[in-house]
Amino acid sequence: MRVEVWVCVRNVMMTGAVLVKFCGRIVVDCGGMSNECEIMWKDCGGMSNECEIMWKDCGGMSNECENYVEGCGWYEQ
Repeated sequence: MRVEVWVCVRNVMMTGAVLVKFCGRIVVDCGGMSNECEIMWKDCGGMSNECEIMWKDCGGMSNECENYVEGCGWYEQ
């Protein structure tokens, strides 16, 4: 009954530079028996501008979803 959702995680370095790491993962509960999950995403900002998430319907009785994010990596901001 869980879905892994990838969002942006910001890390501030000692130099003061902000590194934005794509693919920071959080887990949310699909919930209910509707076999649907709400897709969560967060604007990465900077060069990429967004984290794009593809999703598949939970399906069946397991109520599990798979989520993927496109474009993982680091950049300095």
